[in-house]
Amino acid sequence: MAGLLDKASEKSTETNFEDNAMQEPTPETDVKGGLLSQTESGEITTPSSPKEKQPPVEVGSPMLSGIGIILLLVSMYGLYNLRVVPGIIVVPIFLSSYALFTYGMKTWKGSFSSDKFIAFGVVWLLLGAVPYLAAFDFTAIGNLAISEIEIDEDNDQLEFYIYTSIGDAIEVGVEYDGTEVWNSSVVATSGKKRIEVSFSEFYQGNALDGSGTEVHSYTITANAGGTSDESAIPNSLMTRLVENAGGELYTVSEYNDDTGTKDHLGVILSANLGLLHPSMTRETGGDTNRYSSLINPVVSDYSFSINITYAGVVVWSSAVVSVDGDIATWSGGTGDLSSGWVTLDGTTTGTIGGIDVSYLDRDDFYQGDGCYTMEVVVTHEVWPSSLGENSLVDDNAAFEFFWEYNEDEDRSGAYKPAIEC
Repeated sequence: MAGLLDKASEKSTETNFEDNAMQEPTPETDVKGGLLSQTESGEITTPSSPKEKQPPVEVGSPMLSGIGIILLLVSMYGLYNLRVVPGIIVVPIFLSSYALFTYGMKTWKGSFSSDKFIAFGVVWLLLGAVPYLAAFDFTAIGNLAISEIEIDEDNDQLEFYIYTSIGDAIEVGVEYDGTEVWNSSVVATSGKKRIEVSFSEFYQGNALDGSGTEVHSYTITANAGGTSDESAIPNSLMTRLVENAGGELYTVSEYNDDTGTKDHLGVILSANLGLLHPSMTRETGGDTNRYSSLINPVVSDYSFSINITYAGVVVWSSAVVSVDGDIATWSGGTGDLSSGWVTLDGTTTGTIGGIDVSYLDRDDFYQGDGCYTMEVVVTHEVWPSSLGENSLVDDNAAFEFFWEYNEDEDRSGAYKPAIEC
């Protein structure tokens, strides 16, 4: 009996196991389990509607727009300086800056509406107008105006601007003491006209003397229809001829411990060019080796050289020094002549009192104690033919030296410094 029951129990167990193995999950169970699984993991996704607008995708870079802004700044500088930078260059740069900026914004952001295009166009025009209006001469509207008178030293010419209505024919002239010495007819095609006049075409002589007193006057005149204007040229610009020249031969010496006297090594060579003051002298501080004449500077273009003479004979000559405005240039050196003085290089160098000095060596010019004269020869680039030969020779500067006397160990008298002679 027990054996039959055990067998029946085993049979029942095998049947249930097989039945369970034959069962398959229903689709509902799969779908429900899938939704629950997605819900629990937080990864449920919903398909987007095809009608929903997507944000624009940035497909470019801001580089083009940045270049456009840089070109805008460049063109604004040009608009402020139209008297120097031609408008035919400035306007294309200005337009290109706007085109690059707007195209760059479109490629960078993916879109650029027409409203933005117009708005930025207005901003661009306003930014361009600011420097143009800032530099505009409103006093010239409806009038004739002469302005910005200056000198071009590189080309030896007078330059100025005339402002008037576009297309006006203008008669321009330069007067010297009220008499016209140059004239021309020009047309202001852009509302202004730059005039360039070579000094050789009108220059007659200095406007100031050595004391700064006006002796002659220069005036620019302009006429267009029934309108006229005139403007005096600054006297300082019209004082360009060197009429006087001098300088110094300043003693370079050092103490000799063996002899108890000074050894005289040479002289520092300095030139002074310009206009001699008729009544004033130069302050020398009691130093008799200093040049006492007062020569005021002249800004001009010329060249000069120096001869040192002794007893009427040239004992040394310098190289030619070229002057452009107030800058002197010579082989191996340059100097500022704005004060009327320039120190030239010598033939040797040395350390005197702890300072490096360039000076003219004694052996190159010294012939013995006596009077040495500086003969300065000046040649101008522009010289009025009415003044005769284009050559100034001034030997006003001269110094007497007592070097041999001072170096004599047996001398009984006092040391003798150099003096003007």
